[in-house]
Amino acid sequence: MMKKQIITRDQEERIRVWEYYHTGYPGKLLELHAKYSLSSKSKCLRSLTLDELARAIYVGYEVEEEFKVGNWIVTKTGYIGEIEY
Repeated sequence: MMKKQIITRDQEERIRVWEYYHTGYPGKLLELHAKYSLSSKSKCLRSLTLDELARAIYVGYEVEEEFKVGNWIVTKTGYIGEIEY
């Protein structure tokens, strides 16, 4: 079984937009990725290979967590801390 592709929140948003406007034809995004340069709105998808994009569309994906320096986090064990680096 193939693993789900790990993608960013921006990439998730663009895939969802494509799925909304091209219902029933998920291959359209792959076709455009392979043949043409994607629009500036979809530039975040350019960092994915064709295989990675296909896996995200057909197998599924998980969105990577995005933490930045200065964010505060709480873990399941109750640890509270600030991201410093």
